[in-house]
Amino acid sequence: MQIYLIFINCRDKTVFSTLLPRIYRCEAKFISLYGQSISFDELKFLIKHGGVVSLDLGRSEIKDEKGDSVCLDQIIQFLPYIAMLDIDYILGEPFDADEFIKFCKTNGDDVRFGIGLRFAPTFDRGFIEKFKETMEDYEESFESANVYIIQYD
Repeated sequence: MQIYLIFINCRDKTVFSTLLPRIYRCEAKFISLYGQSISFDELKFLIKHGGVVSLDLGRSEIKDEKGDSVCLDQIIQFLPYIAMLDIDYILGEPFDADEFIKFCKTNGDDVRFGIGLRFAPTFDRGFIEKFKETMEDYEESFESANVYIIQYD
């Protein structure tokens, strides 16, 4: 049986990690993990096939093997084609905004492309303001793009 959609929305943050050992292969195109606490290796298992069209990690925590939060640029390396990217509570260090724009232009859907990024309050505010401006310029130049960027207080 092929599964093209994974949707988890549960108060128990470990539900997905509990289910994952029962999955031997993943080729899901649409992945929504809301409020889950998962490792980066678990996320890579889901997205490494490169066929993910929609990735929604609303209120999910992605940690590496050391227990540190995974940066956005680590996640997008596994998304060669994407129509919707929604990530909540982004931690880490400022990244290269121009490289992210290149990612959007190269990997984004030509017909419809949505990006929702919500940064943690600890993320560099100056970077986020500049990044928002850059992404707004991108959104205006690419009529099918819909960009939503905020920072939590």
